Amino acid sequence: MGENQFFQDPAFARYFFHSLDLMPIPTLVSSPVYAPDSDMEVNRQHLHVNRAFVQQLGYRLADIPDMHSWFAKAYPDAALRADVLQRWVMAVAQALADGEEQVQQPGLVTCADGSKRWFEVQAQIRSNNAQYPDWHIVTFKDIHHLRVSLDQVQLLSDKDPLTQLLNRRGLQRWQSCHSGDAGLVLLDIDHFKQINDRFGHNAGDHLLVIVAQMLLRHCSVQDACVRWGGEEFLVVLPGVDLAGTLLFAEAVRQQLASERLNWQGITLQATLSAGCTLWSAGAPELVVLQQADQALYQAKQQGRNQVVAAVLP
Repeated sequence: MGENQFFQDPAFARYFFHSLDLMPIPTLVSSPVYAPDSDMEVNRQHLHVNRAFVQQLGYRLADIPDMHSWFAKAYPDAALRADVLQRWVMAVAQALADGEEQVQQPGLVTCADGSKRWFEVQAQIRSNNAQYPDWHIVTFKDIHHLRVSLDQVQLLSDKDPLTQLLNRRGLQRWQSCHSGDAGLVLLDIDHFKQINDRFGHNAGDHLLVIVAQMLLRHCSVQDACVRWGGEEFLVVLPGVDLAGTLLFAEAVRQQLASERLNWQGITLQATLSAGCTLWSAGAPELVVLQQADQALYQAKQQGRNQVVAAVLP
């Protein structure tokens, strides 16, 4: 019996699939489905899912008989599914160009019970030995706890621990997902050192949190609200012109100036100054920040508790 005939023998297939059932890693085996009168692969028929696959992902072979049904169940959101498929197509093309036989991608998979878990999916994409059957073996390594932990660390590293606003690192990550013109506001709490000196740093921290919450109430979900350092805050308003940026800053200024803040029975009264500018797409960050900082400095020099627009070139 030749090697290929040996692999196609039903007895061997049963033995092979039984061996996979002893593995603790979820595993799926598939074979190609070709278009009629063509060698173009249009789908893959699933031949076996092992016991660990059923236990960890919840799907049986009857639930996902082929690759199309697998992607429909594992990624029920159509937009996400299209994105995942595109990433797999690109990864497979690159692996084939590099002469690789396997490719791997992380994926947030929807399990049969509706829960979502992260898996490192490693798929065989070809065999270099023509005597072997064209079976592809796909394994699913559960990385959910690791991925969630990394995401939590990432989130914590992007936020200021006191105010829960973005920090400078978080702003950089936000910038990587946003482009286009935006309004920019640099705000500073007036006489903040005097509040710390008179009432203590806990009172100062309380005031910082109050201002941060106030800024968030005025911001939309696409805006970046950042604790820039000390008593300074920075807000980026995508798609907002200079007039709209001034209105935003003025609304925040007026609200803080009109409120009496209570801290342990003590009434705190605070104001802020702000400098506003435009961040045009492609403009150097340092130049834009200098414009806002100069406008903020002018607001301080003119008596504080006011909003000043930068002089744009």
